[in-house]
Amino acid sequence: MKTTKLSVTMFFMAIATLWFTSCDNQSKKNDESAQADSLAAQNAAAAEEPEEEEPLAFETLVEQTQGKGDAVTISVQYPVSGPEVLVNAIREYINESFGGNYSGNLTDLENGRDMVKFYYNQRMADLKDYASDEPHDASIGYSSQTDSIYLKCQTDEFITFMHYSEFFYAGAAHPGSSQAGVTFRRSDGRRMDWSLFTGQYDKGFQRLIKGGLMHYFEVDTEEELYENLQLGSEYGANIPLPNSCPPLFTPRGVRFIYAEYEIASYAAGMPHFTIPYEDIEPFMGPVAKNLIPNRGKSEAKESKKP
Repeated sequence: MKTTKLSVTMFFMAIATLWFTSCDNQSKKNDESAQADSLAAQNAAAAEEPEEEEPLAFETLVEQTQGKGDAVTISVQYPVSGPEVLVNAIREYINESFGGNYSGNLTDLENGRDMVKFYYNQRMADLKDYASDEPHDASIGYSSQTDSIYLKCQTDEFITFMHYSEFFYAGAAHPGSSQAGVTFRRSDGRRMDWSLFTGQYDKGFQRLIKGGLMHYFEVDTEEELYENLQLGSEYGANIPLPNSCPPLFTPRGVRFIYAEYEIASYAAGMPHFTIPYEDIEPFMGPVAKNLIPNRGKSEAKESKKP
């Protein structure tokens, strides 16, 4: 009888041991499963969170002639970091603004330096070619050319770049200059152009253009304005949009810039003005309207350069 009781006792102890071991293993499996589920949830949440945009940063690159004689100066704000699509768009614009003849890579800062040196040498060669055709007369000075490409302004929606050029050829009647630029959509680097606006010859749009030019020429009537303009007969009483410069978005409105001789004489300079967004918005297409700063919610940074 004692042997039977002992056997029964040992049997139930074995069963209990197996049961506790099984529970312990199951508990470990549950813990491991919970940890795996938690890790998967964390990874999924991380995947849903958008990556922070790399801040757009620039390096100013300068090449200029030292000493007396024909001179060239080139200054460029070259993007060195930021969203890849936007950085590439700005670098391509810089190359095109100088003529687009540089065929090297534009992938880093050293490439930018190479490009600036390339265009510096090209402009110096142009001045030397001119000098070889026109014997130098010390009384009329030396030839020179200055190019500056720089960031004008930026908001959360867009970035606007400017290209200012000034040149003088010894013996010429007068120096020349040009000013143009481009606005990039910040999200994908798309360049803005006049096709994004409608009704350029509508009375309302023409009224805005004429008002801007009247302010530039400091006149009070349309009759006085036309006395300052030199337009082809094909336009009639209308004034065309600038052909040499696309629309430039600024924190306050859309800037218009006409080149020398485009609608007026050399003495008139480069007529320019800015139309506030609230006035020009009716003539903007959906793409252009989406770039209007969010009524004070968008931080705007603008250079003091013209």
